[in-house]
Amino acid sequence: MSLSRFISAAILGLGSLAAVSGVSFADTFHVSTLGPGVQSSPDSTSVNTFTGFTGTTNFNGSSITGTYSGDYVLKPADIYGGANGTGQYPFQDWNQAMTISLSSSVNYFGLWISALDAGNTIDFYDGSTLLFTFAPTDYPSLLSGCPGDAACGNPNSDFLGANNTQKYLFFNFYDTDGTFDKIVLNELPGGFESDNHTIGNLSSDPSGTPLNPPSPVPEPSTFVLGLSGLAGLVGSRHQLMARLRRSS
Repeated sequence: MSLSRFISAAILGLGSLAAVSGVSFADTFHVSTLGPGVQSSPDSTSVNTFTGFTGTTNFNGSSITGTYSGDYVLKPADIYGGANGTGQYPFQDWNQAMTISLSSSVNYFGLWISALDAGNTIDFYDGSTLLFTFAPTDYPSLLSGCPGDAACGNPNSDFLGANNTQKYLFFNFYDTDGTFDKIVLNELPGGFESDNHTIGNLSSDPSGTPLNPPSPVPEPSTFVLGLSGLAGLVGSRHQLMARLRRSS
């Protein structure tokens, strides 16, 4: 392939990419995890343990209610879920989504994700505006190290060590820029098991070990600069070739 055709193809490729990319998160979220075996938040007592759950919770007596809708079933504690090895927990199968609609906005959400897999994603909204998406695939450390990692396998005595190819961790999601009033838990391939859904309005980062942030998505301006640079390179080559023809 000639240089000009290569550059032209690159420009077309970048143009197509620019047309479908440029999506960036509206808010900056700090994501962290608590230590292996920790299944509840030390930063907030506003928690839904799903004991006697009928679809709406006041998160252990808080002034905020959460209404759950969508695709999920409640399962008794087993090797895959159920904080402290007791009670029940919500489970979502393939291609199912569970929405938590809050009566007031918060800046913190925490939950124990058990049997974590690559299909577990969480979206945070302010009204209809998507603020942030959590996907384990953005954090490679979450999908490696099993078995053998201290966070792998069920930590509860009745099921200790069972399913040791997946991680069991409590996750914190802290919105540093604003607040959210809707959380959507999605399951792609696999199953989504969670428990101890916790909310709050915190004044600083919650306890835990920060995760490396996912790679930023280039803004549209990045692609515009790339297109301009390649276009300039093509123009320079044409000028050079024209000069060579005139001098020959």
